[in-house]
Amino acid sequence: MAPPLARFLVTLGMPIVDPVSRVLRGDDSPQKYFCFQLIVEKLSMEVVEALEGDLRKLADQPSKADQLEGVDELAREALQRLHS
Repeated sequence: MAPPLARFLVTLGMPIVDPVSRVLRGDDSPQKYFCFQLIVEKLSMEVVEALEGDLRKLADQPSKADQLEGVDELAREALQRLHS
């Protein structure tokens, strides 16, 4: 069920920024990981740009749990995609 819902959420454009930002700022590292895998990696550059502050914080100041889940690496990949 998650992949079809995620495909729909990606199509929402800018309205998805606040909900995704809440996940990325939260404490649930596995949820962040799946948010990256199912949603963030498929977002338009405009939406990723709106999330840049959250991505930068995850890339530069990850929690230990985020590091264990690889969330910091996913954030760096999203930033690299944004700036390439």
